[in-house]
Amino acid sequence: MKILSWNVRGSGNKEKRRAIKESICKVNPDLIVLQEVKKVKIDRRFIGSIWRSRFKAWIYQEPLGRSGGTLIVWDTRSVSVSDSLVGEFTVSIRIVAEGKYPWWFTGVYGPVIYGRRESFWDELAGLQVICGSHWCLGGDFNVVRRVDEKLNSKSITRSMKNFDALIREMNLVDPKLQNGRYTWSNFRQRPICSRLDRFLFSPSWTEFYPFIRQEVLVRLVSDHCLVVLDSNPPSWGPSPFRFDNSWLEHKDFKVFCQKWWNSSKMMGWPGYGFMEKLSLVKDKVKGWSKEVFSSRCLLKHSLERRMFELDRLEEGGQWNDQLLSERRKIKEEWHQVVF
Repeated sequence: MKILSWNVRGSGNKEKRRAIKESICKVNPDLIVLQEVKKVKIDRRFIGSIWRSRFKAWIYQEPLGRSGGTLIVWDTRSVSVSDSLVGEFTVSIRIVAEGKYPWWFTGVYGPVIYGRRESFWDELAGLQVICGSHWCLGGDFNVVRRVDEKLNSKSITRSMKNFDALIREMNLVDPKLQNGRYTWSNFRQRPICSRLDRFLFSPSWTEFYPFIRQEVLVRLVSDHCLVVLDSNPPSWGPSPFRFDNSWLEHKDFKVFCQKWWNSSKMMGWPGYGFMEKLSLVKDKVKGWSKEVFSSRCLLKHSLERRMFELDRLEEGGQWNDQLLSERRKIKEEWHQVVF
């Protein structure tokens, strides 16, 4: 199971949705929870604009005014949902997996206004009663738990104390964040960085998914990082062949596919011959993709690596006007490559 959480800070613009789709498809999750989608209505066309998989279902909490909008989308081939709940700050689904006890996942978008946090704590505490001991929740909580989760912070606030106490009282596991310390930045010369996004889960949830890794990914679209909770066991074998939908956008791809298929001879028993023919076409496609798209991919990966390095420099307090300007330029170049 791979779950992605991300505050996208709006999705109304076509280019923004394409950038969101590029980032999500790179992760290849089973389930995603997006905060601040800021759409009044969600339909299949919109879902298709942010995720490539055809096998998907979703549940949506509509925004209040111009803010909010929490969306959970899942791949129906790997996730089966039997029930759902929509609260003021959360959206929850009950997941039924073969050979496992049903469990709940909750997508969270916590309040920015301090005065609403008591209601937020109460909603989370009430959900624990409903969801029981097999529960995982993740999203943008809009509050930090400890002093070291905010850059250059030295004071412990009341919200921090309450959030920490709630996690302890509900006996939730707060896994270590890999690849970074913070998940949000104000993108200013004097940066304010905080860990607002996280996953939490009950200890019993690890009976189903014992291999847990929570990591932060490069931030290229929103001021929030993507956060991924990956419970898949390590894979030591060769990576499977994956069809890239961007190939279909190339004017010559269909012509070449037909040519490669017709030029490959099917020898011997039909079943064996057919699989051999598929294998030969697959090798042709991989070679063609490397030749046609390699320069674009190399540039995109190079820009993403540098952006990731800049995020780490910002977290370490090594920040200045030159690095701020470089980050803006890299984001513009990345968008040009993607679009």
